[in-house]
Amino acid sequence: MKTALLVLLAAAFTNAQFSGLMFFRDSGDCPQQTASESQTSWTYDASEGNLCFSNPYESDDLDVAFSGELIGTNAVAPKKLGGCPTSSCDKDCTTVDVEASGNGALVECAQFSGASYLYLGQ
Repeated sequence: MKTALLVLLAAAFTNAQFSGLMFFRDSGDCPQQTASESQTSWTYDASEGNLCFSNPYESDDLDVAFSGELIGTNAVAPKKLGGCPTSSCDKDCTTVDVEASGNGALVECAQFSGASYLYLGQ
């Protein structure tokens, strides 16, 4: 039983592909990606599909920046960051391209309006 649990835990850690921090500021003021900014952590695993989560910032009109790095074994970085009006994250989203290089993924600044939900994926 103990061995099975360790195997499951090891599999969970190797499946998590990219992880990092997302930073927020009011619209028109790009975040600087520092500890003093409003932020949330994220983990993206391409094998689990696109990531869609509730906007943790106090406004739906915001600027977002993020950076992340490969923490698993499969280097499939997210290709798009988006702001969406609904929890399905499948229509009416505004998206920007994610810069992927080596083991990292980055968006320096993206502006979203009416973004009750944020999208990270393909």
